[in-house]
Amino acid sequence: MSKRPYDIPSLTALAAFEASARNLSFKLAAVELNVTAPAISRQIKLLEQDLGCTLFYRRHRQVQLTPDGMVLFEALAESFTTIAGAAQAVRTTSSGQVRVGTTNAFVSLWLMPRLQDFWRRYPDVRLHHNISDEAINVTASGSDVTIRFGAGQWAGMDSQYLFGDRIYAACSPAYAERNGPLVDAEQLADHTLLEITNISAEDWAGWPDWFRAVGVSTRARELRYFDSYGVAVQAAIDGLGIVMGWHSLIGPAVTDGKLVQILPHIMTPDNAFYMVTRQHRPLSAEAKTFADWLQEQAARYCSKVTD
Repeated sequence: MSKRPYDIPSLTALAAFEASARNLSFKLAAVELNVTAPAISRQIKLLEQDLGCTLFYRRHRQVQLTPDGMVLFEALAESFTTIAGAAQAVRTTSSGQVRVGTTNAFVSLWLMPRLQDFWRRYPDVRLHHNISDEAINVTASGSDVTIRFGAGQWAGMDSQYLFGDRIYAACSPAYAERNGPLVDAEQLADHTLLEITNISAEDWAGWPDWFRAVGVSTRARELRYFDSYGVAVQAAIDGLGIVMGWHSLIGPAVTDGKLVQILPHIMTPDNAFYMVTRQHRPLSAEAKTFADWLQEQAARYCSKVTD
């Protein structure tokens, strides 16, 4: 018998185990895989024999993962997610579709206002947006092109610098008139600050980061939390508090007079926005079209900011 190139158990047994572990039920795994429950049980026993350990505690009408079972399940879940993302990427490459990974804030406040230009120039290129405020796993998401905020170094990825940013305290003109003028960043502690949650620290900066950057040790006494930066910005426009104003995202609202910078203090993050693609995987013609357009738009934005 020829030796398997990877020292792993039977893929059939692994699929049976993963479904059983995810559902915590041999019966539900059998329904999902369109086999019988005894067939699932046999595959699990063969897998346990191969590995030399017990993967499930068998209890009356239910099963639970053992510590060894949990280790294997977590590894399989991550691997299957990666495989699913790769399969989706192959499907979209062959279909001419481009999957673009972004956060809610970036797509709604920076990318969306510019997309009309892309659609006008490239009407045959279809974009599918993978939108998430979690730390973006580029491989698992299946994105062809991803916009990430960070240091520009991610394992297995190529990154192209798009632009940096500056962050300042911003609020509505009405809020500034009621509560201003402010001259010292420590005064912010007495105001309602709008904060974002559920975003990776690598992909974002919060009020504590901003205070440290401008050399202030104070802590906000009243924070209002939002899952979406776009919603927090709208809350600031409505006069409900002060938001951390990422200039790349709220610049148009400042230009239109909907928001104002209430303090002169500015945080300039070490990180920046990057376009990220997978190494050793050439972009499709459609994905390269979008990547080139994105870099063009970023360069145009940078020229306006520095003018």
